[in-house]
Amino acid sequence: MLALKHRIAPPTLNLDEPDPECDLNCVPGAAQEADFGVALSVSAGLGGNNSAILLGRVA
Repeated sequence: MLALKHRIAPPTLNLDEPDPECDLNCVPGAAQEADFGVALSVSAGLGGNNSAILLGRVA
């Protein structure tokens, strides 16, 4: 929620060497300013306990 509020994309953990052939912006190294309206958080737990939440910024 803070990333949406402050319009900052947090860095991807443990991404030291991004694949140069992948054209996705994986936010390596440090946070970046970003203008996005939704964020998806997916969590996987033991025994098949999974959850997902889609967050959006209000206009």
